[in-house]
Amino acid sequence: MLAKENGAIDPKLLRRMARRIGANTMESKGSHVVFLTPPKAVANVIKKAAIGAMSAN
Repeated sequence: MLAKENGAIDPKLLRRMARRIGANTMESKGSHVVFLTPPKAVANVIKKAAIGAMSAN
């Protein structure tokens, strides 16, 4: 989950780090406390990751 309005860590840096490790990302409007900003979007990311982890086993 990448917050587009992160003031603590530059979103460009976060995107670059995510690409470097091959992470799947989702961008959302919000600050670096993104889990408090759009809770439904964060819940969907967690749900998608859990389903992916279960199907990988």
